[in-house]
Order: sequence, then C-alpha cells, then structure tokens
Amino acid sequence: MKIVAFYSNRNSGIGPTSPAAVNKLSYIIDSMIRCGKNVELLSLCSISAEKKIKKHETFIGNQFVIKYQTCSPKKGVISKIVHKIFDPLKVFFFLSKNIKKRETIYVYHCINYLRIIKHFIKSKELNLILEVEEVYGDVTSNKKIINKERKIFDLANSFIFASELLDEKINVNKRPSSILYGPYTEKPFYNTSFNDNKIHCVYAGTFNETKGGADNAIKSALYLDGKYQMHILGFGNDKEKKRILTLIDEINKKTQCKVFFEGLLIKDDYDKFLQKCSVGLSTQNSVGAFNESSFPSKVLSFMANGLNVVTPKLQVLEESKISRFMNYYECNNPNDIAKVIKSLVIKDSLEEKECIKKLDELFIAELDRILKVYE
Repeated sequence: MKIVAFYSNRNSGIGPTSPAAVNKLSYIIDSMIRCGKNVELLSLCSISAEKKIKKHETFIGNQFVIKYQTCSPKKGVISKIVHKIFDPLKVFFFLSKNIKKRETIYVYHCINYLRIIKHFIKSKELNLILEVEEVYGDVTSNKKIINKERKIFDLANSFIFASELLDEKINVNKRPSSILYGPYTEKPFYNTSFNDNKIHCVYAGTFNETKGGADNAIKSALYLDGKYQMHILGFGNDKEKKRILTLIDEINKKTQCKVFFEGLLIKDDYDKFLQKCSVGLSTQNSVGAFNESSFPSKVLSFMANGLNVVTPKLQVLEESKISRFMNYYECNNPNDIAKVIKSLVIKDSLEEKECIKKLDELFIAELDRILKVYE
C-alpha cells in the first residue's frame, strides 16, 4: 500500500510537519499493518532546518518504509524562490519513479501539489483512497481552492473522513468511506501529578489566531481563581508564538489563575503532561466555516489520557459518537468557558477510554473492508 503525504518521523531531520497530522498518519499506518498490508510512505516533505539531506529510505520493522526526497534548507529570499520553482518538479519525478500504473494509493489531502496528484491519478489510472481532514478552502474562504479540492474529491474511489459532516458534504455519490476523528490509541497510565491540590487545565494545539483556541483558553483564566492553573501547549510560527507569549504575560498580571507556556511536547512527553491535568480545553472559535469541515482531534487525546473535555457546542461534535463525553459551552467567550470549567465534577474516565477502544475496533473493520475492494 502506497501512502502519499507530508510526513516525517522525528529522527529523520526533515520537517516541519504538523504534529497532529503525523500522529494521525502514524495511527493509519499502524492500522493498515494490522489489516495485513505492507506500507510504503512517499513523504513530500522538502525542508531541512539545518543542512542538505540526501534522499533516503527509513525502514521501521518489516512492514513499513518511508521514502524521502532530497531536502535542502530554505535560507534567504533567492533560496525560497528556487524552491518554489523546482519543488513541484522534484515531487513530480519523485512520484513518477515510485508509483506504478493501476496501483492503489492512500493520499492525505492537502492543497500542496493538487495538480500533480490529479495528473498521476488520471495518467496512471490509480485507485485513490483519500483522507479528508478539512476543506481548506472553507478555512481560507478561498473559492479557487475550494474548486481545486472538489476536482480531487470527484476522483476519489473511497474516503477516510474526519467527521460525519464531511462525509455528508463531500461523499454525495456514497462511495466507500469510514470516519476517523483522530488516533484511537489507548494510552498507558503514567501515574504523574503536580501534587499541589490545584485543578490544572490544558490547551494543546495550534496558536493560529483565526481558529483562536489558544487565545480563548488563556483569556478564560481571567474568570478563574487561584485554585486553577492553565497550561498552554502547542505550535505555531514565530509570530504566532510571540503573540501568545505576550498575551500570557498580560493575563498573568490580572488573574490569580496563572497561565504557563509549555511549548511543544510530543509522544510520551505529551501524554505524561496531559495526565498531570484534569481539564482539556478544545476552545477554538465556534464561529467560522472551518467548524463545518474539520474535527478537533485533540479531544480524543484528552479522552484517552483521562481528562474532562471542555469545548464549544459544535455540530461536528454533537453528531459524533463521542458527543456524550463533551462538556459544552454555548457562547464563544472566555467567561462562558470558565463557567463550564468551574461547573465540572472532576471524575475518572474509564467509560471514555472504553469508547476509544471500541472506535478503534470499528475503524479497523471498516478500513479492512475498504482495502479488500482493491485486492
């Protein structure tokens, strides 16, 4: 099984890649292996932070290999222009060499290189399993991007969707599909705690100002007293990170509930930190077209690590199989977020963990059904 995606394991030196995307792809790779498939991932990553890296293969066990392109730094204006011109050609020849005619490929939907992907699907008569996390044109309100995305959607033979709403919106011809909110991964119990008798709340995710999740979480501290503490984990560009740090400094001058910036944590370090907290905040702005075409997969990480989840009342969550585990707030303002936090009865989440296990079993069965169509 070939997978085409922006993917980098942390030991490759290649990046950057979205931690959420890598986590979900890692789960998909594991799921395909559990369905009896050998997996070859063609990574489209093309940036090295420090030095040029020759194309290479990374073998992980007997059933999974990652093939990387040659990567070089983007330093300076001229280098970025050269990359912009030649990266699409490099991707074209990379895929030409590694994809055979009438193969089945699994593509993680993104707006980069849409035209090239479309060309290969048609010219090589590929069977396309398309993973759709969101409609990027909805996020940017860009009709041109939406039209490009629709052309790829029309070419797909089957889908993996991030939500039921995406399935209803895109899969009008009722092609084979499955719903994957995020990694359905059981977490080990690390027995970690702050041991300070405070209620620790954590936001984990993007610092993007439009989505506003980090901003809303930080500002909710204004309405919490000293028995609470707020932790901000996540990722963003330098400008976004600087803005978040400035906002934290401003809020900490006004409130007893102190806000701490924890940076980006991954894998075991991420799970260990979450398990030290009691409340997981998925506090993205509830107004915006992106809410109709994306799923806040962080709520699954919160559930799997035993946290009580606080989130706006989004249709995508209300119609999901995990809706009953959410603690919803109605209005998109920090005061309402704080009210729900203060109303929580902190509890163990054995039922939530059992739900994650059942979702995993269901997805494996549905993925196996889709894969068998192309055998």
